[in-house]
Amino acid sequence: MILSAHQPNFIPWAGNFLKIALSDIHIVLDDVEYSKNGWTNRNKIKLASDSYITLPVRKKDTGLPIRNVKLAANYQQSIIKTRKTLKQFYGKTPGFIFVDNIFQEVLDIGGTSLFSINYLIITKLLDYLRIETPIILMSNIELENSLKSSNMLVDICVKNNCSEYLSGLGAKDYLKEDKFKESGIDIVWSKNTLITLKKFGISNNSIVEMIFMHGDESINIMSNLIKEASL
Repeated sequence: MILSAHQPNFIPWAGNFLKIALSDIHIVLDDVEYSKNGWTNRNKIKLASDSYITLPVRKKDTGLPIRNVKLAANYQQSIIKTRKTLKQFYGKTPGFIFVDNIFQEVLDIGGTSLFSINYLIITKLLDYLRIETPIILMSNIELENSLKSSNMLVDICVKNNCSEYLSGLGAKDYLKEDKFKESGIDIVWSKNTLITLKKFGISNNSIVEMIFMHGDESINIMSNLIKEASL
């Protein structure tokens, strides 16, 4: 079985969903450290130009496990402002109502957990795109606390009886293939995701950009992306 893993980022790019779709099982790394200026609480979307949309978090939570990071007190105002901006640029597009309804649900729930909001959005998008890969939270797997990086991922594969780990090409600089091989696990390197997306005119911004512009046709686009990127 092929396993993939990724942090629960805020409205991720299409490549994240493509990786999930190509896996037999996907692990959400909710127990890894939250780092400032990453993609866990922000992403890009084209407005007048490529611009960040952000979920503000408590500054003191940097370095905590992602699942323990709390949103800043003003996060709802930030979402309301983001919705207004997105309506200005995408209000007449085929996918606007679907995306806007997700942000409305986030406001209705009114939680304070960054992970909970990100996970809600990710699962909504997976359902919409008809990606049915089983999802498991890292925090629900018994792992040795001292394990980091490659050793941690190897242990995750072993605990889930997976013999292959799917990774993006960018991880070649830091994943230690020998650690995987020692446990009988092969790293499967994905095709160049940027090239795959470019063939279909999809950017590396948040996937909601694609959904805004194409609406329900995004389901077929994702299906074609999966065929193009098949291992």
